Amino acid sequence: MPRAIRQAVAAGVKCIEHGHLIDEPTAKLLADEGIWWSVQPFLDDEDVPAMSPESRKKVMQVFAGTDNAYRLAKKYKVKTAFGTDILFDARIASRQGAILAKMVRWYTPAEALEMANADNGELMALFRVYQSLSRKAWCRRRRGARGPAVGRRQSVRKHQARRRSGQKLRGHYEGRHSLQKHDVQVSTIVCRVNAYERTSSKAWRPRKTNMS
Repeated sequence: MPRAIRQAVAAGVKCIEHGHLIDEPTAKLLADEGIWWSVQPFLDDEDVPAMSPESRKKVMQVFAGTDNAYRLAKKYKVKTAFGTDILFDARIASRQGAILAKMVRWYTPAEALEMANADNGELMALFRVYQSLSRKAWCRRRRGARGPAVGRRQSVRKHQARRRSGQKLRGHYEGRHSLQKHDVQVSTIVCRVNAYERTSSKAWRPRKTNMS
């Protein structure tokens, strides 16, 4: 187990899961490299699922290493997260709170709650599972990703420019459409006048009106 952990750290992993069979030099390596350690409070109690005698023999070695794992984590101040294997067992999933309460065997209640909430949140943020940002921090990050001169105001200006362009184009279209309708009306009047002149013996003149 210590050899596998060292190989994983050398490969660039950021978090070690389980690791109950760790030795002291490897625990110190985790602390020195700033690697997270997600340890589960595995104990030989009512939360152990049913398993074959051979599997139980192997898992007892893990149970025996739980106390040592938490002792080394506290000694070297390894960044520790609260982990559980509750995904595949509905009965154990309903006991998540009871599993967290087991942490008072190695930590104070306040330390256990801080680990399960703040520390676990910090670990998940490392892998971008969940990360809350203030509005100002989000805007700063967005400006930094898109360049220093590009920000929220410039995006608004671009949107306004596109909107004005669309309105202008619509205005041009409506104006051109009105002119086309006017041209059609004028052409119709001219055609009618020409037809009247051809059929009339007298030249057509506009009717005079008395202007007062």
